[in-house]
Amino acid sequence: MNFRPSPIIRPLLAGLFLAGCSMRPYLQRPHPALAAAQNREMAEKIEALGETGDWLVIRGFKVIDDQLAAMTGGPLSHVGIYDKERALVIESERNHGVHTTPLSNYVAKTYRMVLVRPFWAKDGGGAEAVAAARQLCGKKYNLGGILLGLRARDRYYCTDLVVDVYQKRFAPDQEFEAILMPMALLSWGRVVWDSGPRP
Repeated sequence: MNFRPSPIIRPLLAGLFLAGCSMRPYLQRPHPALAAAQNREMAEKIEALGETGDWLVIRGFKVIDDQLAAMTGGPLSHVGIYDKERALVIESERNHGVHTTPLSNYVAKTYRMVLVRPFWAKDGGGAEAVAAARQLCGKKYNLGGILLGLRARDRYYCTDLVVDVYQKRFAPDQEFEAILMPMALLSWGRVVWDSGPRP
């Protein structure tokens, strides 16, 4: 992707991120019985409405989700790309790099889910993007990317991953922000469904 690093915002983001490393999660998970019912309902919605290549933009329950939401002032903190045929989500996480997660597990870590259909997903673009994302499984997480907007070959943070697999194929001349946050993806696709916050 063609990013323009922002030297002004880098120290602020890095400081906020690192300062919160020992925090407890701000959002508390619901009671297990209630969570299980909510998880089933959310997964059924994604299975019914989602298509291969859709972005599953979420606000998660982890401390890192709290940190990213605080840094951006936005309600969303993570994203994966949906592989409907395999009921998987391809994502990049700090401790795991690029990997696949069963849809049910992805939903279980979600406080709020927004299903976004990228503008580039039509005419087989979604399937092509997912095939490209699968090829990146095993690549490492780009911490310098999310903190400082630094590019690193074969390293991806979550938003970087899901945009990159489309951008290289369908919008090679498109420029994006130095640090592309999950909330920005709502501007690059159509919102199909929004779960809203869990009760």
